[in-house]
Order: sequence, then structure tokens, then C-alpha cells
Amino acid sequence: MRYALVALVAAWVASGLVVLLLWLVGVHVPSSVAPLIIEVTFLASLVPLYRSGCLRPVDLGLRRVPAVRSLAYAVLGLLAYGGFALLWTAWVHPPPVRGNLAGLAHQETIVIVLAGFVAVVGAPVVEEIFFRGFFYRSLRNRLGVASSSVIAGTLFGLGHTQYPLIVRPELVFFGVVAALLYERTGSLVPGIAMHCFVDASSFDIALTGKDEVVLSVYILLAVVLLVRPPVKALGCLVTGKPVFRSGGGMGSMGESPRALSGGCRR
Repeated sequence: MRYALVALVAAWVASGLVVLLLWLVGVHVPSSVAPLIIEVTFLASLVPLYRSGCLRPVDLGLRRVPAVRSLAYAVLGLLAYGGFALLWTAWVHPPPVRGNLAGLAHQETIVIVLAGFVAVVGAPVVEEIFFRGFFYRSLRNRLGVASSSVIAGTLFGLGHTQYPLIVRPELVFFGVVAALLYERTGSLVPGIAMHCFVDASSFDIALTGKDEVVLSVYILLAVVLLVRPPVKALGCLVTGKPVFRSGGGMGSMGESPRALSGGCRR
């Protein structure tokens, strides 16, 4: 847990120093691309543990889960987060949030592409790995689910300094929900899917003024995931192959992060 706290502070400080150095040498980093810097420092902070053999990808929650159940948990997480965001907005009436994607449609093509990578891949994957797979799991070595999820969610929300302080409770709640998804499934897949939907929708809105593209893609993906199991089972019955197979995979549903501890405590 001490390593996790030091890694979090070191990543924030290192990314700040990189931004300052780039500014001193006259390099302008667009706000929509700047998150790449902090994401790189987050991953770099895990390298010493990985090289020492104390951390494997599976320890971070990078494990397969049943597609339909993963989809169900991601949808539940989105409903919970969306409901809280609506209630919070109705209560405090925050000002319009521009975020770091403001004016994206008028940027150069390379900036738009990099911003899309950050929104669709970079932030959802790296932030879930660091804040849920690593930081939350490290807290769970010492603390309970409620305390660990609130602490990790609070630091996750407060770290998004591109948003006004009045809006960050929504991000704190998002972090708590994502931690609970990880706790329940032992996998980052549902949290990454939820995170990707939220960030990709923001990117879509900033670029086109609406989120129809992202919503359509996710609906299509959900239909494919729901239809695939019965189609596969029908194909097995037709071909005579066994429908159900015994044996495990990369991990089973329901294993908590605490139960997945490796040989080195963090």
C-alpha cells in the first residue's frame, strides 16, 4: 500500500515536470492530448514491481470474464453512474463543463486522432489498470471494500483537475462504482468497458455535437455478445461437438482482488 501511494504521487509529480519542461522548451501540448503524459507515468510507476516479479498482468485484473455477465455489470455501472450524475446536476446546478476536449473539432487531424486514442483506449485502459487494478487492490491488502473504494475513487476524481471542483464528485462516484465492479468480478473488463463508453461519448460529442456513433457501436457490440452464446451452442449441437467444456481459464468470475494476491504484498 505504501508503494501505491508513493507511485501515485510520483506519477503526478513526474507528469507535471514533463509538462513544465515541454513548456520551457517551447513545445505546446494540446489539452486533449496532455493526458497521454500522465498515463505514461502511471504505467512507468508499475515497471519496478513488474521487473521484480511481484506483479503480473493477471494480478492487475487483466483476466477474461464471461461476456454476457461482463456486459450486464458494465450496464449496471453506467446506470448507477448516470443516475448519480443526473441527481448531482439537478442538486448543485454546476456550470457547463468544457473539459480538455473543448474546441477539438477545430484542431489539426493529428491532434484529433491522438485525442481519440486517449479517450477510447488510453484513459480507459491505463486509468483502470492503475486506479482499480493496482491502487485499489493495494488498499485492499489492508482495508475493507468500502474504505478502499472510497479512497481510490476520491483520489481518482480529484486527480482530474481539468474539471471544476463542483463536478468532481461525479468522478469520485464513477471511481467507486468501477472499484466495486472490479471487486465483484475480479476483472477490469467491465470497468474498462464502462470507462470507454463515458470517455468515447465525450469525444464523440466534442467532435460531432452528439454521441450517436458511440451509442450505435456499443448497442451493436451488446447485440453480438448476447447473440453469440446461443449461436455457438446451436452450432455445437449441429456439428456434434460438446457444448459445455470443463476446466478453467484465466480466472473465474467472482474472485475478489484480495483473493488474487500474488507473492509480494503492496
